[in-house]
Amino acid sequence: MTKEYRQYDEKKFKDFQLKCSEERRKSHKVQRSQFEKEMGDFDAVLSPGTSGQLLLITNLTGTPQIALPWGADSSNNSISRVLTGRNYQEGKLVAIAKLLQETADFHHLRPDLTKLV
Repeated sequence: MTKEYRQYDEKKFKDFQLKCSEERRKSHKVQRSQFEKEMGDFDAVLSPGTSGQLLLITNLTGTPQIALPWGADSSNNSISRVLTGRNYQEGKLVAIAKLLQETADFHHLRPDLTKLV
C-alpha cells in the first residue's frame, strides 16, 4: 500500500468520523429537546429502577439520574427507583434525592438473608 493511498484512506476515515459525530450531536440535541418537553413543569421524575426505555433515552441524551434504594420485593430481592432530572440541574436533582431519602425509610430496609439458607 502506498503512502498516498494510506493518507487518502485516513482522510476519508476522519471525514466519515466527523460526519457521524455531527449527526450524533444533532440527534442528541433533538432527543434532549423532546425529553425536556416531556418533563413539562416537573423538576424530576421517579421511575422503577428497571425502566429500560427511559434508561436508553437518558444515556443517549446525558440526562442526569440517581438510583435510590427502595427496599425489597415480595421475593426478598432488593429494588430501586431512579430519579431523573433536567439537564444542567444536577444540584436540584441531588437535593430532591436527599429530601426523598430523609423523609422515607426505604434505604433502611434490608432483605431478609436468613431466607436464603
